[in-house]
Amino acid sequence: MKKILSFFISIYCILVASVGMSVIMLVTIALSHFKSSEKLDILLKKYFRAFFKILFIKVEINGIEKLDKNSAYVFIPNHLSFFDGFALHAFLPNYLRGIEIDFHFKWFIYGKFLTLAGNIPINPNNIKSSFASIKKAAEIMKTGKSFVIFPEGERSKSGKLGEFKRLPFLLALEAKAPIIPIGLIGFQELMPVGTWRISPRKVTVNIGEAINYEQITNIGNKEIVNYTRNKIQELIS
Repeated sequence: MKKILSFFISIYCILVASVGMSVIMLVTIALSHFKSSEKLDILLKKYFRAFFKILFIKVEINGIEKLDKNSAYVFIPNHLSFFDGFALHAFLPNYLRGIEIDFHFKWFIYGKFLTLAGNIPINPNNIKSSFASIKKAAEIMKTGKSFVIFPEGERSKSGKLGEFKRLPFLLALEAKAPIIPIGLIGFQELMPVGTWRISPRKVTVNIGEAINYEQITNIGNKEIVNYTRNKIQELIS
């Protein structure tokens, strides 16, 4: 009986998620012609919060008091599921944008949505292009906007932290901005990698202490990667 109920709940969630995301993307594309990016960001946060509610996903946020909503940060979380980025956009108070792999911007509707939402494409196979994307993001951060970058570069299949890439840390150095380590818990069970099954549950977003620019430069380029990874490991343990 539990398996049958779980199956129908998952079907409901898949349908609602598909329709909900389509509506959010289309509305964003339409409103982008009339509203500023700042007002659009406020609306997106509201849409995404409602999106989680109708999917019966409870998002618990710990450490929100550590953030200044008017400051620019480089948010560095672990990556577990399709829902990670949407949860961060919905529940973090900052004006948030992302750096995402370039071929996603070629997808119909979704690519247009990413562009209008202010996200930056990056080609991980081209060093020169990657640095250009980082510089563009750093310039945007100087206007008070924050960025989220998943340092593993892909979702974890095991739920364990993978190896971290250096690009997020280069952005923090280029923008002279603090790093905020974030630990995501429960998102892998919510929607496992490689499946369309959605299992509504409580998920947790743990916000760590800021690693300021002075700390980053003092620790050093290579050591800051391991230092941040250890901080995220503490947040998910």
